[in-house]
Amino acid sequence: MKKIQIQTKPKYTGTLIQFSSDLKSYITSDVNQLITNSNVASLLADSDNYEIDKVNDEINESTKPKIYKSGKFDGIQIMVDPYMSWDNNRIILKNNEIIIDEIKVIDEECLFI
Repeated sequence: MKKIQIQTKPKYTGTLIQFSSDLKSYITSDVNQLITNSNVASLLADSDNYEIDKVNDEINESTKPKIYKSGKFDGIQIMVDPYMSWDNNRIILKNNEIIIDEIKVIDEECLFI
């Protein structure tokens, strides 16, 4: 498993830029999905590489929670797994159904709550 160590910078934007740069270094051309928890997804939404997805307003209260689209990071679809706990800061890089890589984000209260 690869790791990204979040380093404290003088400003939040500097820390976020370092995180984005480190993540982009692990993304290869065959990756088309990035699966993570809502904590990491919200951090990626602060990135300048983030694109908002069209909101799907289909809500079916009779089904179990399922993975959902959150936007795109550097052209890669971000998928949020509602079963990943808030402090499970992993990023799974996939190509359709094949897992390409897994990254653990190590943060010492620099970016995450």
